Amino acid sequence: MTLAFRPAHHARQRGLTLIELMVAMAIGLVVMATMLKVYVDSSRLYRFSVGLSRIQENGRFGLEFMRQDARLAGFWGCYHDITLSNGIKDGTANDRDYTSSDKGNDIGGTDGGGTLPDTIIFRGATGAAIDLSADAAADQPVPVTSTVGIATPATALISNCEVGDIFQVTAIAGNTLTHTTANNNSDSLTNAHTQGESSVYLVNEHEYCIGLGADGDTPVLRRLTFPNNLVTGATCVADGDEMIEGVENMQILYGEDTSADDVANRYVAAGTAGLAMENVVSVRISLLLRSVNNNLLTDPTQVTYNGANFPNPLPANDRYLRKVFNATVSLRNGG
Repeated sequence: MTLAFRPAHHARQRGLTLIELMVAMAIGLVVMATMLKVYVDSSRLYRFSVGLSRIQENGRFGLEFMRQDARLAGFWGCYHDITLSNGIKDGTANDRDYTSSDKGNDIGGTDGGGTLPDTIIFRGATGAAIDLSADAAADQPVPVTSTVGIATPATALISNCEVGDIFQVTAIAGNTLTHTTANNNSDSLTNAHTQGESSVYLVNEHEYCIGLGADGDTPVLRRLTFPNNLVTGATCVADGDEMIEGVENMQILYGEDTSADDVANRYVAAGTAGLAMENVVSVRISLLLRSVNNNLLTDPTQVTYNGANFPNPLPANDRYLRKVFNATVSLRNGG
């Protein structure tokens, strides 16, 4: 009998066949594809959640900024309906429409026609009251207990519960505020004020608008504050401070009280025929926010804003996430 000779090292050899190797590779590819899909889906969901969270946060902050300024509009001391005298010289950088015979200039704005963004302006005294350190004669600098937070060329109001004077601070010497003809109509105020009855406040005008951010592409909510150290002729769109990113549109309706009961009878846009701004008791603010980053949605999607589809036309590569925020704010010092 002849026995076949097998080398000992052949008996110890083990391995995979080509079919087994191909099956293993196929299973590996399926597992990798599954893991990749899970990763992509998780990443997309994360980006969507972050984008939505930023939109909601920005929308709340935007409405809150505007709500605070709206509630201060028309505040001129202890009583909003006092007799105001604006002594700031016409044509100067601090010249604003702070007063009118019927208080119609406490709030204002422009209408973008329903498609373009509106603007809105709030005017009034802000900050804590500053006490007088002595009686303030009309033809003398105003003595105050502190000048912290006041810097030239601030606009100031000295007010009691009956009358008030708006003037530009032309110089600060110690704890006195000077109001000379450099930027005022006269060296003298219209009224004299008594210590203990009058206080001094800073006066601001805040204008809100929609413009582009520093990157030149992202829409932002801007606020331009007067007075400021900008050049004369500064505009909100070009020079306003960036407040909230991603605000794509803003529409404002003014609640007019036509029956003298401090309740709005109609809400209309700025410039509507017959709208008396002195009778506006509330405003409806509508902000349209979009995500800062694109490609948060799988397909281009329009939203209903101001009764129409937006954006229109819808760009083929527009996959931004959008959300509308609305608020109705009462004007505490209006009417």
